[in-house]
Amino acid sequence: MTVKIRTKGLIQNVNNYHRRLKGWIQRFNGVATKYLA
Repeated sequence: MTVKIRTKGLIQNVNNYHRRLKGWIQRFNGVATKYLA
């Protein structure tokens, strides 16, 4: 039970990090995204 809760929190943290990373990449107007993606 605790493992499921911990995993859910981890997934939410990864999603939040990925969302912020995408927003940070978008500041470069997509020039470097083809090299990073």
